[in-house]
Amino acid sequence: MALDSDVQKVYATLRDGGLALVPTDVGYGLVAIKEPAVRRIYELKGQPAARPCVTVTTTAITERIAAPLPQAIVEWIDAITYTSPLAIVTKVAEGSRLRSLQPPFVREQTTSAGTIALFYSAGPLLERLAELARVDGMLVVGSSANLPGSGNNYVVADVPDSIVRGVDLVLDRGPTRFTSAQRLASTILDLTTGQIIRCGINCSHIAQSWRRLGAISGDRKARGESMRSIAEA
Repeated sequence: MALDSDVQKVYATLRDGGLALVPTDVGYGLVAIKEPAVRRIYELKGQPAARPCVTVTTTAITERIAAPLPQAIVEWIDAITYTSPLAIVTKVAEGSRLRSLQPPFVREQTTSAGTIALFYSAGPLLERLAELARVDGMLVVGSSANLPGSGNNYVVADVPDSIVRGVDLVLDRGPTRFTSAQRLASTILDLTTGQIIRCGINCSHIAQSWRRLGAISGDRKARGESMRSIAEA
């Protein structure tokens, strides 16, 4: 299948230390595994070092690099990411073997104050890529293929030339699954506070579902208080 071939091609590039421009479900992104390629993400985007990269995740990866989550939240993530792209911010697992194998720079650039940003529902290509890397003891990290202050790019033609020229592999699979006139990215939910910190694709649907989970999980008055206590249980 074409997808299998593309996954192998991208994985070979990343495994050898390269940087790839690939489609996610919410726009084209830059993905890497090794330090030189991660450094190039920051250089090409002009992105400040204080802004962490995301880690592409699956349920199996989250179990290995994030602090344990309550089963109710695990099940909610599985359900919501079936239809909607989502990134979560959550506590890093102490003693994670996968993270211990990352170069120190990459480990540092994917965390902030003991938390990690995990990108779910990235699309079949990235999910397979992330699982291949996991089996080999590595993690795929990345960032959107755009310049700071601009929105997501849903076709390769809209990615700035300076970024396209700076990567080792461009994988053009046409328009991404989700698009929006506002050029939105994925919604980001901070599980340490229970708050949505970026409203992206399908934000309203995600927020409503999150509030329902809070109502089901207890009779607390404030959504943030309710979900924070669930997340820290």
